[in-house]
Order: sequence, then structure tokens, then C-alpha cells
Amino acid sequence: AETASGVGQSSGTVFTPETLKRVVKGVAVEEELSRNVMMFGLPEEENDETLQESVGEAFQLLGEKPKFEAVRLGKKKDSVMRPVRVVLSSAQTARNIIGKSRNLRHTAKFKKVFLSPDRTVEEREKQKRLVLELKNKMEEEPESKHFIRNGQIISTNRNSGTT
Repeated sequence: AETASGVGQSSGTVFTPETLKRVVKGVAVEEELSRNVMMFGLPEEENDETLQESVGEAFQLLGEKPKFEAVRLGKKKDSVMRPVRVVLSSAQTARNIIGKSRNLRHTAKFKKVFLSPDRTVEEREKQKRLVLELKNKMEEEPESKHFIRNGQIISTNRNSGTT
């Protein structure tokens, strides 16, 4: 309902300052994460400049030339490929890149590189559980094709393409 001044009145719901802060912070974090893309499987580079070039080359193969900043996460360890967080200028650019990312598997250099959206801790835990469940399902039913879409595991018959 609107008052005469045009300002909407609440429908009886009262938000405490703490609740409001938590909601606003959650929206801000979600907005920040929506502009990020995580890259997994990109070989360790000698320096930061080479990392920027490799990420730029991968994006160029996808037909994108966005402005970005790429950073390796975690401490450097032998024989461990650390993930790369790529910060882009907009969430739309990030969605475009992630949407085209499957095309990287057709290239020699980026065949084993996997892109995903940046996720919150809770989302990462949920995704981890889904991936474990997916691996189990693939072992149990190797005759079917299994994949994750919209937070659910989808199984299709390899021959007919139906679920």
C-alpha cells in the first residue's frame, strides 16, 4: 500500500537493523560474486603478467575481449594448480563467458580448463555435494549420461537423449 506521499508502507513486517544489514550485505556479496569467474586447471605461470596473458588468450578463443583482473588464489605448492579468480566489469560478461566455456575443451592448450561462477561458501558446499552425488550416479549407471543443471542432477539415456 502507498501513502499519500507515494512512499510504500510495510505490510506489518518489521526489519531489525541487524536483519537489514545482513540482507544488504548478502545482496552486495552476491553482486560482487556475479562479476567473477573461477578458472580451474590453468597451469601455474611464472609470473602475474603471464597469467593475465593466458586468461586473455582463453577469453579470446571464446570470442570475448573483456577488461579483467586475474589473481591466483591460495599459497603456491608444488604439483598443485591453484584456481584463478577473474574479476570482470559486469555480471553479463561473466555469464557470456561461462556460457561459452565448454568450447575451451576443443582447444589443445585449454582442454583441461574449467570455468565456473564464483560462489559463496554455502554454494560451494552444495556444489561439492552435488558433484560427489553425480560421480556416484555415473558409477552406478554408466549407460546413462548425467550432468548438473540448475542445482539438480539430470540423467538421460545416451541413445535416445531423453530423461
